[in-house]
Amino acid sequence: IKMTRKHGYNITYDSDDAMESLGYLKFTDESMKSNFLQSLSTMRRHRLFCDVILLVGNTEIHAHRNVLACVSPHLMELFSSDVDTVNGATADGKAPCYRLNGHITLTGLRFLVEYAYTGSLEVPGDMIRDVYLAAWQLKIDTVVKECARHMVSDLEPETCIETRSLPGINRNKHFVQDVDAYIAKNFAEASQQPAFLQLPCVLIEVLYQTKQEMTLVTEASLCRLVLDWIRRQMMEQGSSVTTLSPSSITPNTS
Repeated sequence: IKMTRKHGYNITYDSDDAMESLGYLKFTDESMKSNFLQSLSTMRRHRLFCDVILLVGNTEIHAHRNVLACVSPHLMELFSSDVDTVNGATADGKAPCYRLNGHITLTGLRFLVEYAYTGSLEVPGDMIRDVYLAAWQLKIDTVVKECARHMVSDLEPETCIETRSLPGINRNKHFVQDVDAYIAKNFAEASQQPAFLQLPCVLIEVLYQTKQEMTLVTEASLCRLVLDWIRRQMMEQGSSVTTLSPSSITPNTS
């Protein structure tokens, strides 16, 4: 018991035993969380009380909007901004349907919906890319990071270029650093893979003033000069590597 300045009294309880001694009941159902998720998952499989349909291609996935919105900020925003629904249903009383495009495949989405209801992922190695891309588009950061961690641990010369080309990878600084480090270490072998040979090729014309100037320019400095030029083109003009405008580069030998 604590006394205030105005000689009033505030009652605080320092332990569960003290609360029970005053007639309070405190009970925590330790199985509630797991049972809750299991019940939701069962209802989804039997399409009970489902109030949203996700459409990928011609396949429908029925689910509960509240559950999906809890794990995906993208879906939370999508559901919240839909002015055509009233209390979770369309004007004709049917569950609203959302077509998901972009990098989302049916395989990736199914794993993520299962994750939303169970909190766990079990993804075969050849499907991790699909899950990563879907999670990236739906902004499920925990899954994105876990997929990235797995892909880094499983890098090979045959797959490293495809991994480095994943959409959104530059937003994950540590992921990019790890993949770049692997490519640099295994460049001789990685550069012989089909994925590397199919990368966009930029033809650069380098102009020299004199033969002496040509001997002063090292390959490393010339490479940095070309990369700096490509970055400027992409940042200032919004160009992609495949649409770079023809240009000549004059090396600086100073």
